[in-house]
Amino acid sequence: MIYIPDRQINIRTMEFVNTQMIFYYQNSQKVEEQHKKYVFSAELNGKTAGYITLNLNSEKGPFAKKDIPELEDFHVFPEYRSMGIGNILLDAAEEKAAGFSNAISVCIGLHSGYSAAHRIYTRRGYIPDGTGVWYEGEPLKPFAKCYNNKNLVIYLMKEFHDIK
Repeated sequence: MIYIPDRQINIRTMEFVNTQMIFYYQNSQKVEEQHKKYVFSAELNGKTAGYITLNLNSEKGPFAKKDIPELEDFHVFPEYRSMGIGNILLDAAEEKAAGFSNAISVCIGLHSGYSAAHRIYTRRGYIPDGTGVWYEGEPLKPFAKCYNNKNLVIYLMKEFHDIK
């Protein structure tokens, strides 16, 4: 748990491991570590304000199985937005990721419902990874038809320079 006294925000970390993979590879510590997820939950005055998941080795997208951690399921509840909680959650997830890799990735939707995510990741130094737009889990070919929904995404990446 991380305690930040000036804001009374606690960051709690939960670890999850893909138990199916561990069942098949019980003797392989590396497999266990590669399928681990960390969930960081922010609490403000005893109430959950938001959360983010760090997947140490995603199974999808351009960084699949390349040992580049991916941020997933990032959400700050509406009544707690604009208080810096999202940045505190990202700080915790990035610090953990830096212990495993020199970079971190994230997949975000392109429609306007993700505009807050676009802004926060850009301010924090995330840039497009160069693989273009993805749709329904695959790179979108030029001039292909798609729908502007949650399945139309772009991958961003941030390299760590001073964290560790």
